[in-house]
Amino acid sequence: LKEIESSSGASQLPAEAIVRLAACDPAKAVECIDKYLASGPTDFFRKAVATIDKSVALGTLLKFSDAQSLLGDTSNQSIIATFPVVSEIADKWKARLGALQSIASSSVPPEQKRALRDDLLRTVGVTGEYELARIADLVFGVATSDESLLLHVYFGTPSDAFREIIVKSAPW
Repeated sequence: LKEIESSSGASQLPAEAIVRLAACDPAKAVECIDKYLASGPTDFFRKAVATIDKSVALGTLLKFSDAQSLLGDTSNQSIIATFPVVSEIADKWKARLGALQSIASSSVPPEQKRALRDDLLRTVGVTGEYELARIADLVFGVATSDESLLLHVYFGTPSDAFREIIVKSAPW
């Protein structure tokens, strides 16, 4: 991160955002991506990837509707659709966002929430996306007021920034 920060220019901001996401600091990742997108990037591939990264960061911050809206914006959709691999990643993330939104919804029965969480955790077992497991456990713990799960997630994450999200979101 120090090497990226020492480099100047907006072109380094997407790389910094990825590092911030990997360090479970989604708020800083959103800041980096917003600066990058405000700089008027001309590389559509990097812009498409940055858009998905911002949606992931917003999802990590439990701002599901903002994350969905970003991917649903028609100008973003047209850029993302230009690149089949990026489009596939966006579609997978949309499905995961939908599951997370359902887990968080008060109208979804607890047994359905548990099934959705279990499906996401099985995905993690295949893909190795452990941040998704943390988010799924956080959302499920908040939605069901499962204090022991929230404590498990809190003490199991190495990230102070993610612990802050847990504290702000938890019903205690």
